[in-house]
Amino acid sequence: MKDLALVVLGWILMLAGIVGVLLPILPGIPFLLAGLIILGQHHAWAQRIAALLRAKARRFGHGHDGRWRAVVLCLARRLDLRKRALS
Repeated sequence: MKDLALVVLGWILMLAGIVGVLLPILPGIPFLLAGLIILGQHHAWAQRIAALLRAKARRFGHGHDGRWRAVVLCLARRLDLRKRALS
């Protein structure tokens, strides 16, 4: 029951993120990342996206604001830690 609730919450956050990206009502990226973290505990495709984000964050170049890089790396690490804790 708890797993089902987490999957539903993850999908709700992903949908809110998509709406937020398309419309300037909600901040879309934080909702998408939160949904990705939650869904990554149950779906391999979400883990692959997290790995892609982690790789892109590492390549995020010089001269850019480092806060986004730090946020993406932190979220990717949390996803990996939760995955390992559930194994």
